[in-house]
Amino acid sequence: MASAWEAQLVSWWLNPLLKEGVVSSGDYCLVSIAPDNLVAFHITAECSAVVLVAPLLVVGAFFVLSQRIRWVRALAGIVSMLVVIVVANQLRLGLIAWATQMWGMSHGYEITHRLVGSLIGIVGFIAGLVTLILASGLRRSKEDEGNE
Repeated sequence: MASAWEAQLVSWWLNPLLKEGVVSSGDYCLVSIAPDNLVAFHITAECSAVVLVAPLLVVGAFFVLSQRIRWVRALAGIVSMLVVIVVANQLRLGLIAWATQMWGMSHGYEITHRLVGSLIGIVGFIAGLVTLILASGLRRSKEDEGNE
């Protein structure tokens, strides 16, 4: 379900930017790599932002339940984190589609999917975690500062 939504989203914003365009069908992105050559990228659960979001939602849930952080701030942190991770994953998916259209499957897809895409995913996860912490207002308590 989340994969289909992400396929539709990446197709929507990327279609006007790619020379040959891109469309979605279910949880597939269809990218033209030549006039008569269409490649279908299956956006699986492992490729979706859900993989990156799930562990951070657990952290966010602890923030909501904690008494050190106001629940409104914790929810703001969770929403901000979700936005950062979805945007990072959309950029990753868009880059893979663009590189595949520009350089084909062997160079464009393989390099961006395995190497560059993984780096973007890692950076997106870290940015999401930092955003969650900062937007939640997690700070050291006065007692902790006084013990140093």
